Parts: sequence; C-alpha cells; structure tokens
Amino acid sequence: MKVNSKDMFEVICGSYCNTVKIDREIFESYKDGCFEAATQSIEEYFADTDPEEAATISIFCVIRTKGNKKENDFVILTHNILRNAGYHDLASEFERASDSYLSAINKKEK
Repeated sequence: MKVNSKDMFEVICGSYCNTVKIDREIFESYKDGCFEAATQSIEEYFADTDPEEAATISIFCVIRTKGNKKENDFVILTHNILRNAGYHDLASEFERASDSYLSAINKKEK
C-alpha cells in the first residue's frame, strides 16, 4: 500500500502529540478513521507510560490528517478513547473530570 498524507493522522492530547498511520479505506468515515487513530495513539502512549501518571494528556483529543492545520479537525473527549483502548478505570476518572470542567464552563456562560 502506498502511504500518502491522507493515511497519516496527527493526534494531540494535552502536551502529548503523535502521528499514526491509518488505512482510511477500511473505515466508513473520516470520523471513524480519526477515532481509530486516537485509540492507537493512546495505546502507544500507555505502552511506555504508567496509566497512574497520565498527567500529560488532557480531557480532549484533537485529531487531523497530518499537514492540515485546523482543517477538518476532529475533537473528542479523551474518556471515549481511553474506554475504547481498554483503560476503563482511567476513562471513568477522565469522564468525571470532563463533566466537572464542562459543568463549570456552563455555569460561567449563564
């Protein structure tokens, strides 16, 4: 398979950034490809990092095709990615943190 820029996804989650190769032809949508790229990236991250020390990742991830700055950005809450990668306890912690943060933002907007 020839690799082109459409196969390379950049995953940004807090101060963590990684590039993952994904065969987009096997996914029905751009969203599905982004979700898989984020999952693979988080799995790679935790291969070298203790889940108890996940301080460098944030409550959301930004995924884009490499080289396309802010064009077609896909943003997802990290707890969804963590759960898909099998880190269920950590996903629950991130979900609580997300809910807390978003609740505070909503109160400020009122």
